Amino acid sequence: RFRLGLGPGGKTGMESTYGLEFRSPLSNLREYVRILKALFKDGEVNFDGTYYHAHANIGGPVDVPVMVSALRRSSFQFCGEEADGAITWLCPGPYLKDIAIPEMHRASEKKNQPHPKLIAHAVVCVHEDISEVKTAMREQMSFYPKQPHYAQMFADAGFPEAKTGEWSDGMINSVVFSGSENKVNDRIEELVSTGPAELLISVITAGKDKAKSKERSMEFLGGL
Repeated sequence: RFRLGLGPGGKTGMESTYGLEFRSPLSNLREYVRILKALFKDGEVNFDGTYYHAHANIGGPVDVPVMVSALRRSSFQFCGEEADGAITWLCPGPYLKDIAIPEMHRASEKKNQPHPKLIAHAVVCVHEDISEVKTAMREQMSFYPKQPHYAQMFADAGFPEAKTGEWSDGMINSVVFSGSENKVNDRIEELVSTGPAELLISVITAGKDKAKSKERSMEFLGGL
């Protein structure tokens, strides 16, 4: 049941938090993924690259799929070439269908290997007052549009206003599944129809009673 998820991180976190120079993130991640996949598959690794040198063994192979976070075209191409799966975050369904999945599949086909799994992320709030849902999203996930790579992803998905660094109504509607249980269920089914193998759901809470809002969404998800 365990899958290992990796990602390149972001410039702010990598440099301010860890003091590492953030350059060539996918080239760096490519070596890291290859090291781990070799270690898990064979139980040992002997690798000398530009960024990493790894010579180790773990006593035997283990069945651990290596999955990678994906946001932009290049990262989905990367997943098609190197990973066992791609994990998205806040990507609208049409963007996954028209850009992400085709890029990943083309990359895997060029290397004559199976298509990696796609785990698609969505935000759920079972709540009928859309104005309260939008307020909740802007308060609870304000960080993401301010990051250049997320803003560019939304621009690529047809929301050029993302460059302002704020959530527009259209951006929220594209990634937040809200309304009644039936409406949220329809949005989830619509996303599933675009091709992901699994869903990753985040719950936001709206209205004055946050505990009740969370309970309603969790009860709905538990019954799917």
